[in-house]
Amino acid sequence: MPESIRELDLPELGRLFFAREKNVSAVAEAYPRAAILDLISERAAGIASVVRHMSSEQLAYRLPGMPEGWDASGDEEEFNISEIVTHIATGTTFYWFSIARALGHPRPRFIRPPREVAVTGRQGSVLGRGGWSGMPAEELVELLRSTTDDFLAYVSTLTVNEDQALGTYEAYGDLTVKGWLLLLAVHYDMHLQQIEHLSRQPDFPRGNS
Repeated sequence: MPESIRELDLPELGRLFFAREKNVSAVAEAYPRAAILDLISERAAGIASVVRHMSSEQLAYRLPGMPEGWDASGDEEEFNISEIVTHIATGTTFYWFSIARALGHPRPRFIRPPREVAVTGRQGSVLGRGGWSGMPAEELVELLRSTTDDFLAYVSTLTVNEDQALGTYEAYGDLTVKGWLLLLAVHYDMHLQQIEHLSRQPDFPRGNS
C-alpha cells in the first residue's frame, strides 16, 4: 500500500472496489481522514479550474457517436461535461445522505435539476441519477463548490468511530465513514480525468478554455 494517498491510482482502485477485488473500508483505514478530505478538496478545485472558463458548446461536448438525449445505457462515459459536473454534485449529496441516514442525522436535500432539462444516467444506481445540461460554467462551478464545501463541513463535525460500519452496500460491502470518503475521492478523480480527456479530443470546440 502506498504511504501517501496521492500515490494511489484512484481510477484503478475504483475498478477494483467495484469488482470486489479490494475492500473499500480496509483500504481507507490506512489513511487519515484529513488526507482523504484534502484529496477530495483538491480534486474539486481541479474540476473547477478546468471547467470555469468553458463555453456552452464545450460544456455540451460528448464523445462522437454517443446519444444526445436520454442516456439509455446509463454509462457515465457517455456524459457531456455539464452532465459530469452536475452528476458529481448529485453524487456528493447521495454520499452525504447515506452517511447521515446511517447515523440518524438530518439528511440533506437532494439537488434537483431545472424542470425543463433532461436528466441522464441510470435510475437507482449506487450513485443515484446522472446529471443535466444547460447551466453556464460559473453556475456549475458554484454548484460543485457549495455542495463539496457543505458536505466536507458536515463530515468535519463527525465524531463517530471510523471503524464502525455504517451499512452494507451491494456494490462495495460494509462501508465506514472513511470508506465513503475514499469512494468519493475516487469519484471526483475519475471524473476530473474524464473531463480532461474530453477537452483533449481533436473535435473538442475551441474557444474560452
